[in-house]
Amino acid sequence: NPPSEELQGSFLEALRGPELLQLHWAHPLPAWSANWCWPPVFEACDGLIHHLRTPLSAAQLRWLEALPSGQPAWLLVQRDSQGPKPESLAAELQAQLGAELSARLLFWDGQPQTLASSLAPLAQELGPTAASLRQARQLRRLQQLHGRWQRDLEHLRRELFRPLQRRTQWIVAAGVVAAPLPSLDLLVLAVANGLMLQEMARLWDCPWSLEQLQAAAGELAKASLALGVVEWSSQALAGLVKWHGATWLVGGAMQALSAAYLTRVVAHAMADMLALSAGVSEPDLAAIKREAPLLVARAAEEEKLDWAAFLEQGRQWLRSQAVPVSDGRSTACEHAI
Repeated sequence: NPPSEELQGSFLEALRGPELLQLHWAHPLPAWSANWCWPPVFEACDGLIHHLRTPLSAAQLRWLEALPSGQPAWLLVQRDSQGPKPESLAAELQAQLGAELSARLLFWDGQPQTLASSLAPLAQELGPTAASLRQARQLRRLQQLHGRWQRDLEHLRRELFRPLQRRTQWIVAAGVVAAPLPSLDLLVLAVANGLMLQEMARLWDCPWSLEQLQAAAGELAKASLALGVVEWSSQALAGLVKWHGATWLVGGAMQALSAAYLTRVVAHAMADMLALSAGVSEPDLAAIKREAPLLVARAAEEEKLDWAAFLEQGRQWLRSQAVPVSDGRSTACEHAI
């Protein structure tokens, strides 16, 4: 909660120094927020003076935790004249705020005539550090702009990746129906589909060779099998296969759908890995093997959220695989896409 607007002139006078100073007076921060994100206008400032009243509320502490990374901030703590002395209050706040913010505490008793003395440490610091604060703000803004561009680029890549993911999972499923595999362990080869991996490499501008991409995808597929992605998907798909009984009689439908879901999860994990490996000239298979379980677990969790869409795609695919013949029965397509 900013002090009274009548004190703006007093603030400017107290902070006056050899450098030009522009002071922005903000509105109070809300007591509750859905995402606890500071308004973007603060990103354009060289530094923040955050006015607090003691005792600190939970909302105040939450806003301090959400301070933008790298944003210099000084805390002007308005203490009650009947409350603890600055030394005791500083020790109390240090335990709550940590070392970085505790080093930038400014205590004020709320009286206009004592404001200049309370802000004196900040005024002395602004003079010699003004140039570095401006440079840090410019660099911070460039990093934020680059981050937004990267997020937009990643969003576009994901939009282009999803049709590729869907197409590949059903190609793998059709291949399993046409030539059932004796063991799902052999699906490691299927999910490392060369065409899909090469298209993904182009999307993420990855210079790895096909052999390197397949090796990385193989580690992710092994992690998927070890984490039980196939077992979970098989149990969850049982109802769908029972619902489409004609296809179940043909055989291979369960394995095909599980192979499709395994491909879906591994492709998602591969996309996450390529996003994290931007600029890496060649894969570190040892590091990928260590990180594969976490990447796969995250991908599987996110894909579970889209389970309804996968089931609907599965129903459509099952219908496309069951075609009527002259004796009234159904049979599976005899060739893969």
